[in-house]
Amino acid sequence: MLGPALLSPKTRGVADIDHKVMLLRKYESWRKPIRVDLDSVIVQPLLKEHQENLQKVLALLKESQVLANKIRELLNDATPRTE
Repeated sequence: MLGPALLSPKTRGVADIDHKVMLLRKYESWRKPIRVDLDSVIVQPLLKEHQENLQKVLALLKESQVLANKIRELLNDATPRTE
């Protein structure tokens, strides 16, 4: 958040960044994290099915982005320009 990266909140001039950092630190320290070994709790076929669903969702999001780009291009072409 505070680094010099091109799109970091600091570089973009996000307002009240020190307060936001303080809130994040407060949130992180409210409770000790719990580590859960998923392999010992969830049977492997269920995890495999979940991962397959995740891949399907990600593929559909990519496909939807391509379609959204085409729609945006059509709208830009159809919108009259005021110059």
